[in-house]
Amino acid sequence: MTLAMTASVSAAEQEDLPWESKPYPYTIVSQPVRDALVNFGYNAGLRIMVPPHVAGLVQGFRSEGSAKDFIDEITKTNDLDWYSDGNVIYVSPASEEQTAIVSLNGFSFDVMKKELEVQKLFDARYRMSKQIGGGAAILSGPPSFVAVLKQAIEARVGDGNASATETMQALVVLRGSQSSRMNVR
Repeated sequence: MTLAMTASVSAAEQEDLPWESKPYPYTIVSQPVRDALVNFGYNAGLRIMVPPHVAGLVQGFRSEGSAKDFIDEITKTNDLDWYSDGNVIYVSPASEEQTAIVSLNGFSFDVMKKELEVQKLFDARYRMSKQIGGGAAILSGPPSFVAVLKQAIEARVGDGNASATETMQALVVLRGSQSSRMNVR
């Protein structure tokens, strides 16, 4: 029984998000990039965040593949990145890529990366590497990728200062791209 459960978890980790493999035949004669992406979200039943400053024009485009193929092609040809946390697709200009270093507070980098993969938060198109010495993770990618992974890591590892005998427990509250920490009894 345990072996079967392990095998099914491994298979689930390899799967795309449910929307990614759905067929998305779509033709664009001439449409602003931002409108094409917003319409993609509406048509596919997805929440998509496209900043107002995303500009450009899509002309003579035809997609016969999956929804993932569509968003990959539109973003690639317009120098954009996209990231999905499983609930929202975030689009940003590639020039806004960020890098952050997040302390692991003694947690194993490999275990942390695996947990992020299981939660379907990690995206292999972007970078998560071990800082020399292994005490931190280096995250590089679109702002949404960096923010979501940073929040998830910080929520998991805590601040590392709590004593095992304390009666207070740390609670991390996530609100969009911001997090706050409070102690509760």
